[in-house]
Amino acid sequence: RCQTSAIFFTKEELSTSNTEGSHGKQRLDTNKLNSLKILVFNKFPVESHEEKEKLWKFIKTKINA
Repeated sequence: RCQTSAIFFTKEELSTSNTEGSHGKQRLDTNKLNSLKILVFNKFPVESHEEKEKLWKFIKTKINA
């Protein structure tokens, strides 16, 4: 599990929600998700927009897991 996501979301939020609000779950708070995205890419910059989106999609799958 993504350890940083545990700082932004409670265990309950992560167990009852996901990043898209799909599969019968609620959607995680978009403000928190955006803050997490900003934090990640400020700490670990990515050159291209395409690479950033690809990486963010991967990170979201890990949050959903």
